[in-house]
Amino acid sequence: MIEQKSTKDEKLEEKARLLKNAIRNFRRLFGEKSLQILIFGEGFPKKDECWKGNHFDCNNCENSQCKYAKIRILLRDIIVEQEDSVIFPEELQLINPTLDEELFLQICKDEYDLIIMLPVSFGSVDEFSSYSRIDDLATKMRVFVEYQFHPFYTTEKARLIDSYLKFLTVYGHVYPYRDEEELVKIVKLLTNSYRKVKILESLDL
Repeated sequence: MIEQKSTKDEKLEEKARLLKNAIRNFRRLFGEKSLQILIFGEGFPKKDECWKGNHFDCNNCENSQCKYAKIRILLRDIIVEQEDSVIFPEELQLINPTLDEELFLQICKDEYDLIIMLPVSFGSVDEFSSYSRIDDLATKMRVFVEYQFHPFYTTEKARLIDSYLKFLTVYGHVYPYRDEEELVKIVKLLTNSYRKVKILESLDL
């Protein structure tokens, strides 16, 4: 009986070891498939001091005129917690942002996975309008707009809203949100799902 129990214990230990290895390999696979994400949106009023900071410091700032820049910081910190990488265009420190940024996006398109677009300022609306016309960039864009500007939820007639509708029709990635909490929830859901899609695509099945 003792010998038989010992054999059972060994088999259980072996199964446990295999399961732990499988889980470890699965987690490692997720780490290897971490995403490289660009976040576009409202610029930062204090330049380097802002985008190099974190959302805790940002929320303690007295400047109330940069709501959407603070949301970019929040999204960056949340995404980095998932072990993905984030780039703000400001970090590139381009000489001629309008031309150089587009060159960077097109030349380096294989080096990043997603473009999160928050078109809330004149500059970010212009970026959305420009990059949505370039197929290689548009396919990577995930556009987030508040409900009152989303073509499904507004009766307002505006050129920009029509542009969202056109992008939604062709590429299918314009997402409405009510507040920053809902935005964070949607971004986390999409990035986590996209990582799994990347892993599935990389498997040789």
